[in-house]
Amino acid sequence: MKKYQKRTAPPIRWSSSLERVSAVSVRQPWAWLIVNGYKDVENRSWRTHHRGQLLIHAGANKSSLNDDVLYVKRHYGIRLPERFELGGFVGVVNITGCRATSASPWHARGK
Repeated sequence: MKKYQKRTAPPIRWSSSLERVSAVSVRQPWAWLIVNGYKDVENRSWRTHHRGQLLIHAGANKSSLNDDVLYVKRHYGIRLPERFELGGFVGVVNITGCRATSASPWHARGK
């Protein structure tokens, strides 16, 4: 199991430059893990040609949140916050590429 360092994402400072940035919705705790630099791969069934800034929106659905938090703690040993932001933008990331395979522990085969 890979050891992860605790990180804290800087707060988003909304500006007019973000108004034209594309966004993707991700359930928690995955959105938190992406924004805080733990999860370096987002698995989707579709490819994207987008490169550059991307807003991360945390979905409001929390139906599997407890199970997902438990899975991350057990499988990756990452200490997660007790509460997550839901239903809003939680961060900005930079997409550098889109690949069918990856050595990342977050990669899901076939995605």
